[in-house]
Amino acid sequence: MMLSYLTDLLWLAAIIVPVFVWRNGQSVKQHVRLAMKQYCRAEEVMLLDDSIVLQQFRFKGIERGRLQVQRRFGFEFTSTGEERYDGWVELLGRRIEHVELEPYRIHS
Repeated sequence: MMLSYLTDLLWLAAIIVPVFVWRNGQSVKQHVRLAMKQYCRAEEVMLLDDSIVLQQFRFKGIERGRLQVQRRFGFEFTSTGEERYDGWVELLGRRIEHVELEPYRIHS
């Protein structure tokens, strides 16, 4: 009886944990997409395809008793409407730590 109960709990956790991780990841991705749209607008470039792609995911220590997740997202932007350039943003948790844009031609 006890083994059956533990097995059921493990199966439940195997279903719930990935769903939670996926939903949290989607929320973070949406947050980054909106932040990069604003960042690109401020830099007078345009985020292309309205798309952000997760490139890296890793755990980076514990802060305030919580495991910190570091993510790196890539995106493409344009300054002229013709060329495509790469950019990326690094987050620690939900906080944007660094944004970098590939060197690009300034539109005139």
